[in-house]
Formats: sequence, structure tokens, C-alpha cells
Amino acid sequence: MPVAIIGLVIKLLPTILSIIEKVIAAAHDRRMIQAGQAEAINEANQRLSVTLAKARVAMREAEAAQATHPDDDAGFDQSFKRKD
Repeated sequence: MPVAIIGLVIKLLPTILSIIEKVIAAAHDRRMIQAGQAEAINEANQRLSVTLAKARVAMREAEAAQATHPDDDAGFDQSFKRKD
């Protein structure tokens, strides 16, 4: 009986090793996907930071223009002007 089990294990060994290799490869692939996701998130955060910096500059410029010319409504769409 033990000889039959040893023979079966030897016969199934390539299949077992193949399964183990696939599990290891899947774990490696998952780590690589997670690393790629982290890199993509980091790049998106950097682009967002640049966009926010540009928006803050534009906001400061608009506030300065409004402070300099408080009654200038030329930049607004007149069709949306409140009709009192």
C-alpha cells in the first residue's frame, strides 16, 4: 500500500508543482498590480496637486481683479443676471 501511495505522489508531482507555481505567479501578479495601482494613484495625486495650484493662482488673480474693479460685471453672462 505505501508503495502505491508513493507511486501516486510521484505521478502527481508535476501537477502539484504546476499548481504551486501558478499560485506563486498569481501572488506575484497581484503584488505587481497593487504596485501599479499605487503608482497610478501617486501620479494622479501629483496631477491633482498641479491642477489645484493653478486653480488657486487663478482664484487669487480673479479676487485681485474683483477688488480692483468691484463694479465690473463684463465677465459675467448677462442672460443670467438677476432681474429685480
